[in-house]
Amino acid sequence: MLQQVNQIRKSNGLNELQLNIPLIKASNWQASNQVKMNKISHDGPEGTYTQGMKLTKGNAPHDQRVLACKFTGWPWGENTAEGHVNITNVMTDWMKSEGHKENILRAESKYFGAAKVGKYWVQSFGKDN
Repeated sequence: MLQQVNQIRKSNGLNELQLNIPLIKASNWQASNQVKMNKISHDGPEGTYTQGMKLTKGNAPHDQRVLACKFTGWPWGENTAEGHVNITNVMTDWMKSEGHKENILRAESKYFGAAKVGKYWVQSFGKDN
């Protein structure tokens, strides 16, 4: 998936992203959350982001997840999808959606992680502080 993201970014004059283990963990965490909830979401089960910890007011669930996974930069965005058969298919759909496309093409982003669990896909993006 990183190869396709970087191809798209490069064709738009942007830097390539670097794979980041904490962002991979955060993506896997959320893909697993979605399996547990049986729905696509940026939230965790029962309004939590995971492990029963409540969200801090004003912080997005994906911010909470990537910080809990020890990402040392600034969490920048999360894309979620469900039911796509392959990477090309999910990337095509994300690029048709303004919000998802914006995350993929955000110039400030430097780091990337992704996961697929069951039918759920997640991308996480981040930058340096």
